[in-house]
Amino acid sequence: MARALGRHITVQNPRLDAMLSDGSRLHASMPPISNGELTIRKFREKPFSPNELCENATLNARALAYLSLLMQGDNSLLVAGNTASGKTTTLNALFSFVPANERIIITEETPEINIPHRHQLRLIANKEMGITLKSLVYDSLRMRPDRMIVGEIRNEEEAEALFDVLLAGQARGSYATMHAQSTDEVIQRLLSFGVSRMDINSIDCVIVQRRMLTYSMKKKQNVEIRRIVSISEIGEKTNTIFSYNSKTNKLEECMESRLLQGVANSFGAELAAVKEEMKRREKLFHGFAMDAPGFYNNVQKEFYGLKGTSHEEY
Repeated sequence: MARALGRHITVQNPRLDAMLSDGSRLHASMPPISNGELTIRKFREKPFSPNELCENATLNARALAYLSLLMQGDNSLLVAGNTASGKTTTLNALFSFVPANERIIITEETPEINIPHRHQLRLIANKEMGITLKSLVYDSLRMRPDRMIVGEIRNEEEAEALFDVLLAGQARGSYATMHAQSTDEVIQRLLSFGVSRMDINSIDCVIVQRRMLTYSMKKKQNVEIRRIVSISEIGEKTNTIFSYNSKTNKLEECMESRLLQGVANSFGAELAAVKEEMKRREKLFHGFAMDAPGFYNNVQKEFYGLKGTSHEEY
């Protein structure tokens, strides 16, 4: 497998982290690291659409309508969660709301972002060649992106790369994922990476998604679920706009969002009109296609008057 990828795993280099031709993640190791291990992480052929996430109760139409407005405005989002909670899946789905004609730069260490936009450029970090995520972010500053995705934030250097993008203000929105189980934990981790509290305010919204285990006492079995547990605004004061209620198993709206005023300003509209648009979208999405290509095409036509993409191109 490694040879076909132009890579190698040897006693001198006893571990391999790569991507197979079908998009699956490959990890392998050998002595002295392990007794011999091979892990292949396969992904869904077609990404989940926003409507499928709603059907799976990951979030609801009200929260989706809110996030769709943030994606259209000049807002930067961070999706956090525990391992295999669906962070990248949610970020992929939210890009359905980004216009098809925008230029998107993606920087990653392991390719996971899967979006349908034709005008996208993916830059892959390579440790063996000394090409870091941070260096790729600096390269992107010369590429005039409309949107910037900085993969997954796991250490101080990657956090610095993200905030270089955010503080440069070069794109309409910047996006990333990271491991954390609450908004407060996101802030504390970023502070531990050396990011100042003032700079953290350049993130507009934090979405926290969790992979959880529930237990049915009647059926006597565990059930694994994935839920967005909070959507919060970052600023001088962190406000939780949506919060998951475990008793009702629903994502509930807690308070009014101050970010909607920024959306109204970017739309050249009154705040009241944006709130009405949010209500309209909440109902509108129910009539959109369930599959990812179809939903994306519905959004492009309804919101921007643009042509989307074919199912084969997606």
